Amino acid sequence: MHQDPVKTFDGHEDHILSIATFPDGKRIATGSQDKTIRIWRLLDGREMKKWTGRVIAGPLDGHTNMTIALDISLDGGILVSGSIDRTVLLWDTTTWQRKGLPLDCHEDAIISIATFPDGKRIATGSWDETIRIWRLADGREMKKERLAQFKGHRDANFNNSWNWSLTWTRDGTHILSVGDEDDPIIRSWDTSTLKQAGNSWTGHDKIICNIILNPAGTLLALASEDHTVRLWQLSTGTEVARYQHSELVFRVAFSVDGRFMFSGGRDDKISQWEISEDSIEIQQDPVKTFEGHEDLITSIATFPDGKRIVTGSVDKTIRLWVRDVETGRVVAGPLDGHTNPVLALDISLDGGILASGSWDRTVILWDTTTWQTKGQPLEYSADVTWVQFSPTGQLGVATEEDIQIWDSDRRECLAQFNGHAKFNNSCYRSLTWTRDGTHILSADMGDHAVIRSWDTSTLKPASNPWTGHDDIIHHIILNPAGTLLASASEDHTVRLWQLSTGIEVARYEHSDDVFRVAFSVDGHFIFSGCDDGKISQWEIPEDVLIAASSDSLADEPKTKVIISNCRSLYKLTSTHARLVLHGENKRHVFTPR
Repeated sequence: MHQDPVKTFDGHEDHILSIATFPDGKRIATGSQDKTIRIWRLLDGREMKKWTGRVIAGPLDGHTNMTIALDISLDGGILVSGSIDRTVLLWDTTTWQRKGLPLDCHEDAIISIATFPDGKRIATGSWDETIRIWRLADGREMKKERLAQFKGHRDANFNNSWNWSLTWTRDGTHILSVGDEDDPIIRSWDTSTLKQAGNSWTGHDKIICNIILNPAGTLLALASEDHTVRLWQLSTGTEVARYQHSELVFRVAFSVDGRFMFSGGRDDKISQWEISEDSIEIQQDPVKTFEGHEDLITSIATFPDGKRIVTGSVDKTIRLWVRDVETGRVVAGPLDGHTNPVLALDISLDGGILASGSWDRTVILWDTTTWQTKGQPLEYSADVTWVQFSPTGQLGVATEEDIQIWDSDRRECLAQFNGHAKFNNSCYRSLTWTRDGTHILSADMGDHAVIRSWDTSTLKPASNPWTGHDDIIHHIILNPAGTLLASASEDHTVRLWQLSTGIEVARYEHSDDVFRVAFSVDGHFIFSGCDDGKISQWEIPEDVLIAASSDSLADEPKTKVIISNCRSLYKLTSTHARLVLHGENKRHVFTPR
């Protein structure tokens, strides 16, 4: 039984709202309610149990409100951020300067961003109840050219609901999205028809804040307000793993290799998790914790080099962290581009772009070399809840109203749909692409807390909803292999699901709501972020990885759930938002292993 995260990253001054991992597997990006984006470096994947996070870039201060959504282009060169300020910003991940002007592409806060696998388009979801697809010019600068727009998330009376999160399937043919608290169901959309593909997935009992596919495109991770991150098998919509948190989970991300997940939530920390060994495992203690944000951690993204992670927070900043053998430290940022909490983060496959989404209704693309924004922020009519690059480079963006798919080269919207609102009055809290880009998995923000798979060619559900979480799912993400899905929830858990069956195979329990989760590049660890502003690192048991790689659980019944509880109680000081462990005055980075 695993009871401690592998590592915790500290630095944000408010809740963590988004997490994105870089394609190089060396960095993650996080967005926070502190309005900043931070980039974190992660060292040697083979020594991951010894890693801690340190900020290497940021805070990136481009948004005027909280950064809710982040995603990184497949080449890692651009970070896309979405905010409550209704804009999308592009950041150069080399200089960490903004690329171009903000894109005002929704009528409400941007709460979700997903980049298309080809790196040329992004999908945005907003509280304006729409999903829009946009084109990025030359894979870097985003133009306000909407390629498609669709709605689908509705309540029982067919009223539109928010699109809280979305993700692309690996082949880019489908988008997975999740609605709000009245429609906590994951739906799959066919991007060619803008219709729901297959059945919806249910499982979480509260709002699903975030969904994301593992690198292999076979597993979908969901972060929920039920304090869990759950992992679902994409092919079957069955829950295969669960990660328990102590607070609401807002964001989840996979490492490039799919062995780890990163989650962030109301505990203001980012937790790193390992994928479970057993068919279903519930873990309660991260391997490591990173501190630095001053408010809730809303988003986490890992770099392709496996050495860095980037986080977003309600503190409106984005921070870049490096994982070294001693401590988790910020190496870039905070990136202060958003004017509202940073709710979503993602990194392109080449690691060159970081995408951030915020309650300021924008998505910002950041150059991961200069850490400057790339072009103007993408603006939306509703708050952005999630952003994610698809395997082909398109950017998926989920807002309170819909899911949008963007061409990242031409910066235009390719498609827009709304599926969860069709069944309940909910919004998309999180989404993730399958590795082939044909499906998008989405997590609901509603009371049913379900995960849905969408065929991007038909924009219709591709399977039945995945159920399991007892509260809102804030984040879902697939492991690098695309076989396992991690979900973060307000039920204080992160759950791991087998993508092919939708069966829960592991669970990581926290002491607070879990907002975000991410995988390490090698797929052996998970990072989670909670309401205490701390990031925890968790190990994924070997037999779960083996089963996911062989898809052996697809033909076998669910056997057991192994639950691990956090042994420690965490809380934040009012001034430094640092971890307090076993006592009122003992502050330090939590690295139990």
